[in-house]
Amino acid sequence: KALKGHAKSRSFQRYDGVTLSNRDLRAIVHKIQTRDGEFVEKKSNRVTEWKISYNETLWRVRYDKTRGVIITFLPVDS
Repeated sequence: KALKGHAKSRSFQRYDGVTLSNRDLRAIVHKIQTRDGEFVEKKSNRVTEWKISYNETLWRVRYDKTRGVIITFLPVDS
């Protein structure tokens, strides 16, 4: 729950006030799990970074494969 809350607040902060629902987060996770996105890099044994297109927006996320959740949203241009 804490990671989900953190991810939602970072999406709001870094993507011009966009508020994502739990359903949106699940859809983005599904895209990662089906490799429907651009793999950027492996950060650790459990964390990977992705660029995902969802709802006409390009999102840059860090994903925890062990927990199956998005950890955070990063600025696209960094």
